[in-house]
Amino acid sequence: NALVKATIEYGELKKSLGALQWCRGRVNDFTTLYKTKMRKAASVEAVHGHKRAYYGRVSSAVKQINQELLNLEEARRVFKSFPHIKTSLPTIVLAGYPNVGKTTLLKALTGSAPKIASYPFTTTQLMIGYTLYHKIKYQLIDTPGMLDRPPKNMNKIERQALLALQHVATSIIFLL
Repeated sequence: NALVKATIEYGELKKSLGALQWCRGRVNDFTTLYKTKMRKAASVEAVHGHKRAYYGRVSSAVKQINQELLNLEEARRVFKSFPHIKTSLPTIVLAGYPNVGKTTLLKALTGSAPKIASYPFTTTQLMIGYTLYHKIKYQLIDTPGMLDRPPKNMNKIERQALLALQHVATSIIFLL
């Protein structure tokens, strides 16, 4: 929940989900109403007329929440980019200022192939690698660089790093 709140506008997400729930209710009501009308229809033409009316009303309800559906699609894309963190493994979080070698260390320890550049703020999301040491599998999380500022002044990328430190770290390696 904290990661969701740190990366997207949570109020908008709730509003969009509420609109979707409203639309679902409307579609269910239309379905019940038009099923009954079609069962009682006296002719095939009347059934086709009820079917067209049903599709028109459903289409209208969906069009009313078009912006909310777009918001939900954007949230889905953001959620899809979240890394799969295995909470059952001991987790070492690599943290520090931008451009201090966190990603290079992740690559050296795990053999992963993350993007490394000579300029700061290359890491824009949490990156995960795994290593085996004394028959124990460890999960290493490379966090985006953090600047020394209070959480309320952090950007979305920095808040992801802070959340990894707060919620999933078994150990922390802070690079300077």
